[in-house]
Amino acid sequence: MTGSRLPVTEDRLAKEKGKGNREVDRSPHEKRADSFREFIETNKDELLALQILYSQPYAKRTLTYDAIKELVRKLTDPPYHLTTADVWQAYKRLKESLVRGAPSDRMLTDIISLVRFATGQDEYLEPFGVKVGQRFNLWIGRQKKAGREFTEEQMAWLTLIRDHLAANAEIGLRDLTDIPSFSQRGGLVQAKAVFGDDLNPILDDLSEALVA
Repeated sequence: MTGSRLPVTEDRLAKEKGKGNREVDRSPHEKRADSFREFIETNKDELLALQILYSQPYAKRTLTYDAIKELVRKLTDPPYHLTTADVWQAYKRLKESLVRGAPSDRMLTDIISLVRFATGQDEYLEPFGVKVGQRFNLWIGRQKKAGREFTEEQMAWLTLIRDHLAANAEIGLRDLTDIPSFSQRGGLVQAKAVFGDDLNPILDDLSEALVA
């Protein structure tokens, strides 16, 4: 004896057809945005960069360039095959009023902006370097309000530090020796001469203010 079956009606056929076409009806931009959010959700406990950006308490936030590289590489691997530019363009088409500027091929750190935007931490999607620049200006403003003035040479160094953080999300004393933009200005020895005992606190403070 066979079980009873629902009658085949036009309404039922339309509903079934609709279910099957939902995937087809989504635009390529919607699919990319959805895939990126799925990527974040799937890997938020596995990838260090996502642990830091998505779920870890503030005190544990220490974002490294290696963690960012791992995040970018994982996104391009199967099954997602996505790049920062792919996802950025998708959001630009879907939420044009909230997207400002475009990512740089040379700045892996732009994926930080994508993650923060996709997870609702940032209202606008902007290149990471732009965000860092805005935060740097606010940091300088706070220093001046506190009565601290920087010399022209100190500002030149602070600007280099800002740019390095925008591109790498981290900075250490060794970078001041190894990175050409710093070594050409005298490296670590000159940085210590310019800032004295304030060098380490400034590096830590800027890293927290501009990246965290």
